[in-house]
Amino acid sequence: MIEPTDADIGRAVLYTGNRFVGGKVERGEIRGFNHWTVFVRYGADAVAKATSREDLEWEDHGGAWRGKAGRRAERQGKALEK
Repeated sequence: MIEPTDADIGRAVLYTGNRFVGGKVERGEIRGFNHWTVFVRYGADAVAKATSREDLEWEDHGGAWRGKAGRRAERQGKALEK
């Protein structure tokens, strides 16, 4: 279960709602949220899907969250300045 904040918009999450044998874990990106639901864009989907917070986990499992600027710098081979 996750508890997103405004700073988490764009952060990668894993959908773990298919917890049965053979269930599929899907990677997505947070596009928005409200008190009950997180809106996640999965794969190449054009729109975000409403997803229960209980069915999501952070992809980085508590690692340092870099945000869009950090990912962009990483792709360009630059260190993110603090």
